Amino acid sequence: MNKTLADQAQRDAAIFEKERDVTVMAGAGTGKTELLSDRYIELIAPKNDKDPALDVKRIAAITFTRRAAGEIKNRIRSKLLNLKHEKLSDIRSKRVEDALRDLDTALMGTIHSFSDRLLSLRPIEAKISPVYHLIEDETALINETTNRLVEGAKSSTLKDQWSSVEYRPDEQALNITKDFFNDLRRTGTLIEDITRGFQTTPGIKSLIISCVNNRDKADLKYYRATQYDEKQCEVHLKQLYQDIKNALDAEDEGEPAYRALRERLPRIQKAIKAKNLGTRARYLQSVFNIPAFKKGVDFNNKNFGYQIRIGLTGDYNRTCTRYKELIMDPISEAIMAPLPQVYPVILAMYEDVKRRFEAIDQMDLLLKLRDVLGRTEVKTYYQSLFDHLFVDEFQDTDPIQAEIVLHLCEKPGSLTIIGDPKQSIYRFRRAEISEFARVVHLLKKRGALESRLSVNFRSSAGLIRSFNQAFTHYLGPIEEGQSEFNAKSGEVHYSPLVPFHGGAKHPSVRFLQLDSEGESASTGARELDAKLMARYVANIVKGNSDIKAKPHEIAILTRAMTHVGLIVKELKGLGIEVYVSGGTTYGESLVVRKFIYLLSLVSRDTAAGRALLFSPEVSSAGVKSIFNEKGSEVERWLYQLRKKRNLRAASLTALEVMEGQLFSQILGLGINSEDDLSNIYRFINLFDQQVQDSGLGFDEGVDWALQWLEDPPKMSSPLRSGENAVKILTIHQSKGLEFPVTILLDAYAGEGMFRTGALMTSVDGEQWFAKVGQFEAQYPTNGFQIKEREELQHKNEQKRLQYVACTRAEKYLIVPTALNTNERWHVYPRVWSQLKNEGSKDIHVYPVSRWNEEQDFLYPYEQLPEYVPLKVDKEIDQKWKLLDEEMAKLIESSTQNKWLITSPTSLKSDHQHIEFEIIKNDEVIALQSGGAELGNQIHEVLYHHFTQGMDLSLALANFAGNKEQVNSHVQNALKALSQIKEAGGTRMGEVPFTLYEKEAGRLINGIIDLILEQDGVYHIIDFKSDGKLTPELIEQYSSQLAWYKKAVLQANPKAQVKLSLLGTAAGELVEILDKE
Repeated sequence: MNKTLADQAQRDAAIFEKERDVTVMAGAGTGKTELLSDRYIELIAPKNDKDPALDVKRIAAITFTRRAAGEIKNRIRSKLLNLKHEKLSDIRSKRVEDALRDLDTALMGTIHSFSDRLLSLRPIEAKISPVYHLIEDETALINETTNRLVEGAKSSTLKDQWSSVEYRPDEQALNITKDFFNDLRRTGTLIEDITRGFQTTPGIKSLIISCVNNRDKADLKYYRATQYDEKQCEVHLKQLYQDIKNALDAEDEGEPAYRALRERLPRIQKAIKAKNLGTRARYLQSVFNIPAFKKGVDFNNKNFGYQIRIGLTGDYNRTCTRYKELIMDPISEAIMAPLPQVYPVILAMYEDVKRRFEAIDQMDLLLKLRDVLGRTEVKTYYQSLFDHLFVDEFQDTDPIQAEIVLHLCEKPGSLTIIGDPKQSIYRFRRAEISEFARVVHLLKKRGALESRLSVNFRSSAGLIRSFNQAFTHYLGPIEEGQSEFNAKSGEVHYSPLVPFHGGAKHPSVRFLQLDSEGESASTGARELDAKLMARYVANIVKGNSDIKAKPHEIAILTRAMTHVGLIVKELKGLGIEVYVSGGTTYGESLVVRKFIYLLSLVSRDTAAGRALLFSPEVSSAGVKSIFNEKGSEVERWLYQLRKKRNLRAASLTALEVMEGQLFSQILGLGINSEDDLSNIYRFINLFDQQVQDSGLGFDEGVDWALQWLEDPPKMSSPLRSGENAVKILTIHQSKGLEFPVTILLDAYAGEGMFRTGALMTSVDGEQWFAKVGQFEAQYPTNGFQIKEREELQHKNEQKRLQYVACTRAEKYLIVPTALNTNERWHVYPRVWSQLKNEGSKDIHVYPVSRWNEEQDFLYPYEQLPEYVPLKVDKEIDQKWKLLDEEMAKLIESSTQNKWLITSPTSLKSDHQHIEFEIIKNDEVIALQSGGAELGNQIHEVLYHHFTQGMDLSLALANFAGNKEQVNSHVQNALKALSQIKEAGGTRMGEVPFTLYEKEAGRLINGIIDLILEQDGVYHIIDFKSDGKLTPELIEQYSSQLAWYKKAVLQANPKAQVKLSLLGTAAGELVEILDKE
């Protein structure tokens, strides 16, 4: 280095220390990998020939990821090769040669690979098979465990579910477990989680997973349920029944809120008469699950009914009767109280399943190594294998890992740990910042050297100044004599960074401030935010900004993948390539499989497709129940997607499936299912690439996807070197990476809601909290409880997540904000409010509002005009609503486009496109159905029954308002259709098309009601519900059918086309003779 670093003395002390342990606090971008490799080389080939050199084979380096291990090994190799070309002493030269020779066999890897290697040396003492099978994904084991427990309890055969009687729990424990799971079943609690909006209710499987993941801790302490008294519960229920009845008698004037209360009376009666706890709880769930009616709106300012509502929902005030607390809290406690006795049975069953498959999981590696290290002779043997142990990213260490490290490194001077508590963001993987604090404290007591790195080599000076100002305010400064972090609360204080690089010409932090004119995030503001960010990225990529960057130098970071579809859609619409980072095994992901099955229902709704989606190995019973409970809503959603699927790029239909309100419910996703969402986005990118490269329509693309499922890739492909695409990834995935331009997604992002796990427990098992279905309980019931402590830890981890996200930036950080956000709900104002208020040369605020699509609202920095709010052109906006969103983009783009008229799969023709040029002010014709409600219902019923095979009664139930009238029309139509020869061939309903008549200067967009194809003959049939088909009507509709014929012929010029009108009122079938 050409200049002395501000922290050089700290670095040198860490590199050259030989006698003591070393702890390195390395802030973001401070070159910890460089320091680790320098210290490693100093230990194996010291500068001073008189210092002893350690053998490469006797040093272990533990990293958090395989990628990090590879990076460290490559860095060390590169440095050793460079040393070979320097003038070295003979002794050091020999040490460098020896190190290069042995480096490939050096032990560098993750804690799990390290544990695997050690266990293989002493399998007998560890009580494992020498040929054990390591399971990367425990899903199959968990499913088998869940099935055995639940089905065994249901059929009273729990004792028969064990492979070996030797490991089976005693009969009393089995009976308690049987009653526990049967009570949950009687309450209506499902196996799988249920997600409704932003609320995820843990199912039975989640409870089992949580028990398995907490098995390194002590058994749960049993607390006898003392609150629940059956007779007292009946007293409260009878009082509730009478209070509701009195409110209805005194105040009910037909308001919806009172109807909701009235519906609860028979349920309360059933709960009173229930013979067991589970059945009573099931009835009560529906009593207490009441909409959030408002006093002034729904109760017409009447007080009695409103007081009952808040007493049922838990939104208590000082005067209401706390019914939910009085009735449900004791019931929840009674249902969950046996869990400490069930907990060891669950773990025993999981162990039995693993024995059956001769498998161990990732946690087993750690637990078995920790346990075997408790034997003095084995620990002495393992300690003799190593002279020094490096642990990188120590802030991500969990309690078992920390215990293993301390066992192996009892000798002072044998351990180097490197980490940054501000970057501890993996609590969902069991990482505990308290372990970092504990180990640092223990090492300090035995005289360890503590080194702090502060010089940042990653970010520009402007960014560093901004970080120091913002995060000193957001995280709080380190006061004199104060520790850097509080292990109990997870609170971390900020230590300022020092920039290595100089300042930038222009402001380094850009705030894109959107004025969404009062719209909330749920009513369109997020869509505007995505448009704003996409245009900003487009300006950078196309050279219209002072920021100079190529697409692959731009990264968009998000806390969760929930709203990524919006920005992906906008970027693709602007022609910008996007790479969405996914999970490492997305090809085998169950949620990707379910997503593809859902796409197949959009392509063609078949009984086989539904059977796949509903199959037990793919979905829970909850998926089928959603289709049953919300049948009409689901079917209409799928129907609308089918109509549009061939009017646009296939990937846009797939993205719209993800954006649907029912999507997360059908696929069983929680709000924090980041890996699942990321995997789906990776698949959509693959799907998009396949259909574009192969010229496929949506239906053909789905056929390809179903075949792809038979042999999917086992690992997600990494971003290819030089691939020119904007990267989108979660903040967790960005850890350890850096980008010239870093963009934070979503002006309306919060700090992340705290969601309780199905089981949270203290290390000693004295405190625990459990939730499954609608029931939760925590013990002990007094004092500062584990739920509150976990919530505090979560809150402070979310703060650290923001630090990690911002410090990925090298040159520029783009932060979206909105005028109607506030610090209470949204995270970016909390982080940056002081910096924006005080002002800085390193930041700039771009105030932008809605825009007219005719005028770009983003400008190069030097030309940024004064803020003038831009309004939506209402006339153009209204015109756009006539057509699909993609058609609107096409009309406005003024460029040549290729449009697929209809699916090649459906028409059984060679893949063809129609080319046309759209000119502004062309006449646009949209052939719509006229909007007649009766006609729409007839069309939908015929489509689902005649072309999609849905049972007629089900189609009528879902799509017919006036079932009797609609059924009369449908029966007439079916009778007429049965007489058509082509009805025995392929049936295609609601076929969308786009036709450009260049001579007339107009674009025709519409949907063909029915196409019947047999032996190359395409019979086009248009349904009419107007009444009798008079000559005048037939003449009027003939031109419409002529357009249909042109569309089919341009897609398949060789087709023989017949045209008919079908009057559904009387079952008339009139063939239209070809006038040409």
